[in-house]
Amino acid sequence: MALDEVELVRCIRRPILEDPHFYTEVFRMYRAYKNGNFPEDGGLLSQPARLMILFSVVDGAITYCEEERESREKLKRKRAMR
Repeated sequence: MALDEVELVRCIRRPILEDPHFYTEVFRMYRAYKNGNFPEDGGLLSQPARLMILFSVVDGAITYCEEERESREKLKRKRAMR
């Protein structure tokens, strides 16, 4: 799997398993962000750039997974129609 043109050669869950507290906090903040609550005072441009990049990576991973799931469901439906 490639992410941002970087080929991943180890389990993509490994960082989460190695530092679950950090990622728990990231996903908690991400959920709040998606509900319209920013982690810092101010608007979008007042948020830490690194955090916004991290949220963008999470969004990309979610989109990728949803597209994969949709593709597999379409394939299942196609096979079931035969």
